[in-house]
Amino acid sequence: MTTLESFTDPTEQKKDTRTKRERLGEIFALIEEAPAVSSSQSAYDLVHESFRTIEGVSIEDNESIGDKMVVVPFVDMILIPGLNGVRFFIYDKHVMFISENGAIDIRLIDPVKKVTLALLLRNPSYPKDHMKLIFAKNGSDGKGVWT
Repeated sequence: MTTLESFTDPTEQKKDTRTKRERLGEIFALIEEAPAVSSSQSAYDLVHESFRTIEGVSIEDNESIGDKMVVVPFVDMILIPGLNGVRFFIYDKHVMFISENGAIDIRLIDPVKKVTLALLLRNPSYPKDHMKLIFAKNGSDGKGVWT
């Protein structure tokens, strides 16, 4: 005998049981597998689309994001003067850097030593000297953000 409990509503979405760490690993894998790009806008687009593919939402969607991870709009990234077109954005636990050659660099924030805009502008080499690297992808010229 079939019971009502055996039927599922086809409009119900299956709950994603992956952890943020697992989803982030999938995002990094998508970025890594993609061909290297040659501009900061293209690097941003690659990161944004990878997050959107795995998370299913974007900050521009104007919908409930919940515990999903999203990337801020490119125009909100701050240009670091004197660093060959390196842009960055400070998130809660990490900082994402994208350079004009298409390179991507993501570093963890030390909870004791808060990273601020003033610190990065005063000491542009601070990230590569003092922050733990969690992801990097070179631009199409084979160079990273800091090279």
